[in-house]
Amino acid sequence: MGELVDKKFLIEALGVAESAARSSGKILLSKYREIISTNPKGSKIQDLVTSADLESEKNIKQKIQATYPHHASLGEETGYHGSRENDFVWFIDPLDGTANFVSQIPFFAISVSLVFKNESILGVIYLPVQKELYTAVYDKGAFLNGKKTKTSRTTNLKTATLSFCLGKTEKGREWWLKRITRFVGDTYKLRSFGSTAMSCAFLASGRIDGHLAVGDFWDMAAGNVLIREAGGVTSDERGEKLTSKSKIIVAGNPKIHAEILKKITL
Repeated sequence: MGELVDKKFLIEALGVAESAARSSGKILLSKYREIISTNPKGSKIQDLVTSADLESEKNIKQKIQATYPHHASLGEETGYHGSRENDFVWFIDPLDGTANFVSQIPFFAISVSLVFKNESILGVIYLPVQKELYTAVYDKGAFLNGKKTKTSRTTNLKTATLSFCLGKTEKGREWWLKRITRFVGDTYKLRSFGSTAMSCAFLASGRIDGHLAVGDFWDMAAGNVLIREAGGVTSDERGEKLTSKSKIIVAGNPKIHAEILKKITL
């Protein structure tokens, strides 16, 4: 990876992603206390889109396009732009936690990630209410507001705090609901923040110990980089590397990740 993507490029791209996330944070906060209309998306369960989602995504895509006009991008709200053969693809979730946002619950995030040849190499997660900026680039560590972070040292589920996300489809919820009871008695605490990006950020900074979620890759792309660079492990439900086609993320510090995988494959 190092010989294909140089340090100067990664630093520049990180700056672009940070700027885009912060400016979209201002957009979201400007609408946070407003009464805004929502629209359901397709047949998914409780899946909403608001004008805030759309404005945030437009802003991020414009900022990336201005610097990298030849890169492709995939946003949750407006889909794929650019060549399908492009080695560089930006994955964007402009408002992860829309249901929380609409209910004025301050648990939502902006997620921006750059993927090179199906490998996540850069991730930015911004929590605008908390003013917390989580950043990571390949092989350079993970940071929260400029300070290096690490995953927790918790060694077993009995003392672990896990977060989870049921997903937005009936199939995804059925998969998770079949397994959640395996964690209820054997885990110290279970939490659902309503945002996979936020959960991944908390995991990368050692606040929680593991995360299990059903979702789309734009939900987990930035968190994938952050967690790995903070010393954690990420995979799909089979223990294989996450890709743009992944629909389930299993994440944790090395010990907890192994314990979660064991539980869901029983």
